[in-house]
Amino acid sequence: MWEMQGGNHLPRCLCGKYTKNGLCPKCRKQVKPSLDRARRDVWENNHIGTTHENLKKLPDDVKRELAHVLEALDGLEEHFLLIGGTAVMAYNPYRVSFDVDLLTYHGSAAEKKALALYPQYLPASRGEKVGNYFFKGEWAKVHVMVVPFESFDITWASKKRRAGLGERSFFVPHIDRLIEMKRLSARPVDLEDVKALEAVRKKWK
Repeated sequence: MWEMQGGNHLPRCLCGKYTKNGLCPKCRKQVKPSLDRARRDVWENNHIGTTHENLKKLPDDVKRELAHVLEALDGLEEHFLLIGGTAVMAYNPYRVSFDVDLLTYHGSAAEKKALALYPQYLPASRGEKVGNYFFKGEWAKVHVMVVPFESFDITWASKKRRAGLGERSFFVPHIDRLIEMKRLSARPVDLEDVKALEAVRKKWK
C-alpha cells in the first residue's frame, strides 16, 4: 500500500509500517507499488482531513468532556485511540455521538491518567489486563476500554488515522478496524454504523 506524505508516495507494508526504500523495517519484505492502492490512499488521506469539520458537530457537552480528557492525556496520543460513535463521526459526518469512548492498553500512562480522572468508576468487567470502565463525567458519559498491549498495538493501532478537535489531535482506528469493532458489538446502532462506514469504504476502491 502507498500513502501520500509530504507530497510523495511512500510504500506501506500490509503490517502498516512505512519505508522510503521499499523494504519493510518490521517484516523485512520488499513492498511493491500498486497504482490502485496509491489512488485509494490518496483519497483516504484527503477524506480523513475532513474529520476536524465532522467533529465540530459533536454536542457541546461531549466536546467539553472530550477536551477535558484530551487535556489530561496530552502527549500520550500514541497510547490511546478514540473509538465508538465519535470515531465513526471522523468518517461519517451524519453520525452524532453523545459520549466519549477511549481504547488504551493495560499498564499504559494513558490508562492510569484516564482512570485517575474519574475516581468513582463503575467497571462493567475487569481482569488482569482487560477492563471496561464507565464513568459519569462532568458533562458527558465516558467509557474507557482497556486491552492487552499486543491487541492494541497489532490489531487496533497498526493502521490508525489522525483526527482532531480544536487544537487537540488524537488517533482513531482505521475504518476497516472500526467496521470490525462495530460488527463484534452488533447492537442495532452499531450495525447502522457498519452500513454507513461500508458505504464510505466503497469510495476508496
